[in-house]
Parts: sequence; structure tokens; C-alpha cells
Amino acid sequence: AIYLLGQLPNFIFFSLFATIIFSWGQVSNVGDTLFNIYSKVIVIFINLLLYVIFIVFISIFGTVSPENRIRMREAYVILLAIFAPSFVIGFWAYGLKIFLIQLRARSLLASSSVKNTDRTMRKIA
Repeated sequence: AIYLLGQLPNFIFFSLFATIIFSWGQVSNVGDTLFNIYSKVIVIFINLLLYVIFIVFISIFGTVSPENRIRMREAYVILLAIFAPSFVIGFWAYGLKIFLIQLRARSLLASSSVKNTDRTMRKIA
């Protein structure tokens, strides 16, 4: 059980990291409410899923024999090894989408400021 309880800080870190990324995404996508709702549902679902799996493993871990505890530990590690790459890919995709939105916004701001500068220069000349 100590091994599994030792994993709790990792879950808390993941939850905090997911919340920070989600908040950053909400700030970047102010106008896209569907994207924000969809993202919030995914973040909440993933966190709930991880904590439910964690609680199930903790509750079962104390009731099984020592030989089965080794198997449970292996199953737990395998489960995390399956989930971790999908979370990484999801975070990268989410971050890339936000990055592209910010890049697009910068280019629009830059082009609008150039147009405003051209108009100002024409008025001055």
C-alpha cells in the first residue's frame, strides 16, 4: 500500500498541471466556448478516471495476498504506462492548438498594426 500511496503526489501534480494547462487554454480561447466546454469535460473526466482507478487499486490492494500484490502492482504500472502516452499526446495536441491560435492572433495584430501605420503615414504625408 505504501507504493500506491507514494503515487498520490504524482496524481496531485497531474491534476494541478492539467488545471494550469486548461486555464491557459481558456484564456487563449476566450471566444471559443465550445472548445472550452469540451476541454473542461475532458480534463474532469481524465482526472476522475485516474482517481477512481487509484481508489479501486488501493481498496483491493489491502485485501489480496502478498503474491497477488506483486501482480496488482504490475497491473497498476501497466495501466499507468498505457494512460501516460495518451495524456502526453493529448497535452501536446492541446498545447499545439493553443500555440497556433496565439500565432494566428499575433499575425492578425501585426497586419492590422501595419495597416494602421500605413494609414497614419498617408495622413502625415
